[in-house]
Amino acid sequence: ATVVSSASAGIAQAVAALIGQGDMYHAVHPFTDRIQKREIVLPKGHNVNYGTGVQVMVELGGGKVVEAGWANQCSAQQ
Repeated sequence: ATVVSSASAGIAQAVAALIGQGDMYHAVHPFTDRIQKREIVLPKGHNVNYGTGVQVMVELGGGKVVEAGWANQCSAQQ
């Protein structure tokens, strides 16, 4: 577990950790094209603005948001 200062920090750090998989290169170069697996599937209804958008924090961690489903429904097939 890691203590973070806010929800925004937690989202960005979690995304960076998943994408980087422990590789320190990603910590220094989070937006490099060298890392290809950076898609984060996010249910459309969860991409909300709570002072900043969830998508902004995912992108700050080096991820690329792929929205799935509808605002009120998301299934595995979508």
